Amino acid sequence: MQYKTKLVFLLLIGNFIFSDSIKYNNPNNHGVVGLINTPTARFYDESSAAFTAYRGDPDRKITLTLMPYDWFEASVFYTSIKGLPYGNGFNQDYKDKGFNTKFRIKKEGKLPAIAIGFNDIAGTGLYSSEYIVGSYGINNLDISLGIGWGRLSGGRFKYDNLFGDIDESFLIRDSETDQGGKLNTNNYFSGKDMAFFGGVSYLIDKDWLFKLEYDSTDIPLSFGFPERSASYNLSFEYIGNDNFALALNYEREDYIGLKFIWKGNSSEYNSKPFKNNQPYETTPHGKLRSLLDFNGIQVQKISTSGDYLILDVDEYNSYSSLSSIESNLENSMDNSNINYEEVIVSYSINSLKAKTIESSNFADIDSNNIEILYAREKDSTFSYSPNFVLRPFIAGREDFLKVALMAEFNTQYIFKNKLFWSTNLKYALWQNFDDLYIPPIDTYPNQVRSDVKDYLNNFQDRLILGRSQLDFFHSFSENNHIQVSAGIFEEMFSGYGIEYLWNKNDLPFAIGFEAFEVYKRDYDLAFGLLDYSNITGHVNFYYENNYILPFSLQISYGEYLAGDKGYTFDLSRRFNNGVIMGGFFSKTDVTAEQFGEGSFDKGIYFKIPIYGDWFNSLWRPLTKDPGAKLIRKNNLYDFLRKYKY
Repeated sequence: MQYKTKLVFLLLIGNFIFSDSIKYNNPNNHGVVGLINTPTARFYDESSAAFTAYRGDPDRKITLTLMPYDWFEASVFYTSIKGLPYGNGFNQDYKDKGFNTKFRIKKEGKLPAIAIGFNDIAGTGLYSSEYIVGSYGINNLDISLGIGWGRLSGGRFKYDNLFGDIDESFLIRDSETDQGGKLNTNNYFSGKDMAFFGGVSYLIDKDWLFKLEYDSTDIPLSFGFPERSASYNLSFEYIGNDNFALALNYEREDYIGLKFIWKGNSSEYNSKPFKNNQPYETTPHGKLRSLLDFNGIQVQKISTSGDYLILDVDEYNSYSSLSSIESNLENSMDNSNINYEEVIVSYSINSLKAKTIESSNFADIDSNNIEILYAREKDSTFSYSPNFVLRPFIAGREDFLKVALMAEFNTQYIFKNKLFWSTNLKYALWQNFDDLYIPPIDTYPNQVRSDVKDYLNNFQDRLILGRSQLDFFHSFSENNHIQVSAGIFEEMFSGYGIEYLWNKNDLPFAIGFEAFEVYKRDYDLAFGLLDYSNITGHVNFYYENNYILPFSLQISYGEYLAGDKGYTFDLSRRFNNGVIMGGFFSKTDVTAEQFGEGSFDKGIYFKIPIYGDWFNSLWRPLTKDPGAKLIRKNNLYDFLRKYKY
């Protein structure tokens, strides 16, 4: 009977289980959705993310994988290679980091799905490879076959690089590793050889996958990898949980590999669902005010004029999209039994004029015939939020991973709806930062971020003041806004400054500038200062594209914390439920040689607004001084972005 149940289950789902399903597809050892060590043409739905921790021989790797679009996959990895010396006199294993990308060429139909990918771009080149791969599902079997270049051009089934017939330059590939950070496009699809790889993934039952692959990966023995005994890998993967998977690999007849995977899709997540507090007020307007306040929308004024209801509301950046605010506003009105022909809403955020949604007949309203039903007194308010946060420090020279479990307490006191005082206190419940002692190699032009270990060393047995700042917000009009700030902005810097933003809601762009005089904080993370200060400032350009390919772009130019000058290019995908996935790079007047390992500042970031700040992180491959910006709690455009269109 049990066998028949499993057979019916497989027949029912067999035709569609592998087609980009997040449950039945897992990242490979490199964090790329694939088989064991090789990629496939499978993708997750947009707004998906995965975290992979792999332990093999000799490499051990952790990878963060993001899917900002259903046709684009990006990942960043850190690896430690056991037995390969780090160099520079350090008695430890070699560390490396890099980025992977994969692009969908076509979805599966009558013909296979096809993808093209690039491994270890802008890294040292240790895993550098390019590939074209196809995947096709037949019942509960998924088959993949690909061609690889670079590190994927080894094994028995390798042939002369066909691109060499187009241009002989494709036969030349720089196989040396370097300090990383550069897009070595001359190497793409180059090299003397190319090779076939492929394999199958078979659904044994609803909780188990079996994978078998032919692996064309070929990394030289000089990098610490042993000469392989075979070219095949096999794996059993437990997928009984929707978000977690475990894999046991037998690789190349040489060693057992273990892999832990977290994966999830946040597209159905609602960061601010409507909540009904069953208000005790008897009037419809009283119920409306109570419901909106309970849902984080503060009512400043309720007025009527004939068949018009006029609402002035304020929210303090707890919502990620205007559609979410409007949904909760509509639900609050429905549950208040309010019935008006037209509703006019004026939105503000942190006392900034954000947007007014009005009818075409709004100009006909007689201002002398407006009845005010409710007006909030401009009193002061206090709010707080406790939280637990994991604070990682990855790929340090002392060890691969250091981490702290932090208890945080955030407060905000609002004076008369104009002046905001926000604080952040934190305490390390557990941490292993004590043995971070190796100083940075490159600190040019000034040490502003590379001394992060000196701050982390002081996390033990003390209350840490992470932030204590005053912010004044004002809108001269609906398009012109300023923010004046002073205090302790972050763990490393205090100071004062101003930001200005010009933003018109019916235009896709905005322009602004910021300028701050900053002072380096003492390593004890209290009120003391070091002897470094600087004036940092940037001109900022923002652009929102909501057509065909949605994206958010920010380009800034100016002087950074360390005194270097240049620009930052930031590209992200932002979803209405608050999920953010993005990446950035900065190029300044600091040369690649002066910057050292990594060549220039870059990183990726993501935010999934669940469980506080547990899924909110910015990953830089290296912590360097050039290109470093002041870390601010918020900025004007982040407040007003949601009100565009």
